[in-house]
Amino acid sequence: MFAVAFDAMGCQMQALAQPVDTTHIQSVPQALAALPNDWQQAEQMFSRFLPTSELMQLNTARSMRVSKAFWQMLSHSLASAKLTDGLITPTVYQALVERGYDQSYEHSFEQGQSTAASTTLTGESVIGTDAIDDWQKIGLDPTTRQVSLPDSVKLDFGGFAKGLTADVVAERLSEMGTNVLIDAGGDIVIRSYQGEISKLDDATQWQVALPAVTDIGLPLPNLAAFSESIALPDWQCATAGVTLSVPVTDMVLATSGIDYRYWYQGQSLQHHLINPLRQDVEKATSEVVCASILIDETLFYQNQDSFCPTIADFLQTSNACNLAQTLSKLVCLLGLEKSLQWLDQHGLKGLGISVIIATPTGYQQWLNPTMQAFCADDNNKDLS
Repeated sequence: MFAVAFDAMGCQMQALAQPVDTTHIQSVPQALAALPNDWQQAEQMFSRFLPTSELMQLNTARSMRVSKAFWQMLSHSLASAKLTDGLITPTVYQALVERGYDQSYEHSFEQGQSTAASTTLTGESVIGTDAIDDWQKIGLDPTTRQVSLPDSVKLDFGGFAKGLTADVVAERLSEMGTNVLIDAGGDIVIRSYQGEISKLDDATQWQVALPAVTDIGLPLPNLAAFSESIALPDWQCATAGVTLSVPVTDMVLATSGIDYRYWYQGQSLQHHLINPLRQDVEKATSEVVCASILIDETLFYQNQDSFCPTIADFLQTSNACNLAQTLSKLVCLLGLEKSLQWLDQHGLKGLGISVIIATPTGYQQWLNPTMQAFCADDNNKDLS
């Protein structure tokens, strides 16, 4: 087993590679050692905190020809916006800046610290109700990769860049004859070397820890209380940290939440998950403070017949990694009840879901049956 760990894009990254086909085994350590360059390049391309990044060049120029990698990232982001009717959109740049998130988080303030806001928060100061549909007004010329932004729009890809970079890196390493796990700050991509999968020991599994209630440093917020009337058949509450035993196959695990990047603007708790469909373009205020979505890609694509047309359309231009990231944010924004209805309406079955919710008595972690099935044996006693 080869491993490497490093910091990038404000997160701790880790890569594990298990050689299966030894043809390229001598090249694997060198490939792992070079991985920080992938995220450095992604940051230089997609960061809104670097004036020289391709993203900020476009935000400044308003119209320009972009690179192939940037075009792909924008395509993924717009696919998410289309799928969610604008709920998950790359056009919330200005709303984040107006809430004080105008510098790299790790360089500007510690978790929970107050920040001097660039503007006073009022319903009138934010980007305006017209911005709800601004993602649809972005001019795109696929022949030349020319992108033109409407006057009211600046782009921010948020955490999607690190997850989708992990997806690209994992695919590249698996082609070198390895089984791969990439952990990009909680967004995890697992790839198997399909050519030799039959030679693997059936007991070979990755151990993956889910975010736990004990990881939440956020003071219990004044959020919508969890409704006891929500039907959660066969869901179980975790009473301790949960570790998943994930088989060597193709999987993605995406996590989003308000518990990691938050700060205070005056007396107002702020965070980076913005709901643009509210008239005041407000931050998320559901009972869900953290959501993890697990997609077993093999089973997922076998169930394509059950997908609604919008999911099928999404997968024409995007992939399961981006879908998991999109859904983890959607659960936080909509709350558990509405997001479960959304998943059912879109024919998305068999996804693993873990949520940490705020209740009047404290935080609780709940797992759906699919996520429970991946729990390590030692965790079974901690589910009730």
